[in-house]
Amino acid sequence: MQVFYVYELWDPIKTEPFYVGKGKERPGCVRYEDHLKKALGIKNFRDQNYHKLNRIKKIVREGSQPEVKIIIKTEDETTVFNKEIELIKFYGRRDKNTGSLTNMTDGGEGASGRVFSEEEKRKIGLRVKGKGNPMYGKKHAPKALRMMSDAAKIRTPTPHTEEWKQHLREDNAGGKATAIPIYQINFKGDIIKKWPSARAAAYSLGFSTYRNIYSCARNNQRLKPRAAKGINQYSLSGVFIKSWESQLQIKRELNLNNSTISNIIKEKRQPEYGGFRWALESIQ
Repeated sequence: MQVFYVYELWDPIKTEPFYVGKGKERPGCVRYEDHLKKALGIKNFRDQNYHKLNRIKKIVREGSQPEVKIIIKTEDETTVFNKEIELIKFYGRRDKNTGSLTNMTDGGEGASGRVFSEEEKRKIGLRVKGKGNPMYGKKHAPKALRMMSDAAKIRTPTPHTEEWKQHLREDNAGGKATAIPIYQINFKGDIIKKWPSARAAAYSLGFSTYRNIYSCARNNQRLKPRAAKGINQYSLSGVFIKSWESQLQIKRELNLNNSTISNIIKEKRQPEYGGFRWALESIQ
């Protein structure tokens, strides 16, 4: 069984508590010791409670260490949460001007009780924008990219429940509820047709992707018409089979990747694909 506990960190100089926390007994890991290690740079983990860390640093600079008091130990986590809430309320929080604690929430559920002031939001925004962002002007190393890619491949998505699937079917069947109508306009500004969505327009007009249509409509731009390129299909021995109107037609009827066909006719790869040879109509 897991054992949970509530602890208090005390300032031996001012003889007052400055933090109340909750931990879980695990081999080789003591929650209240992590605060000291983080403050001293011995251990690195995410902790944005700078008031607590600065208080610990100040105590250490003055030749002392925070005192730890274990208040309760139990296998019931709910009891531990309730005790944490009780103690934080009893001692009071500095950020609320009600006491000495550097806690940034009322306890019980991690950071769920924290409310950021408008000034805090502004400072956080400035800290992570532009040059304040730790990745500003940098690129991930190839090794880091491989690690992120490998992690994404083994990540198991959380499956939808049958109840939620039914809700999606009823609430947004075929994406119609969230689709944005698109107007097709000629170069004089006359409306030609209203489409239920950019995807529907792209499919009917023979575009390989709907994103260009959506981007033009969103930015009030015009998409220049492009004539579809005829593509000839041959057997591997060079016997003519069929002439196709576009790459998209090949994709729909033969279920072949139109991007691969595009690379073939651009001479970026060998002309054999899907058991056939491919070439533009003008290239025999």
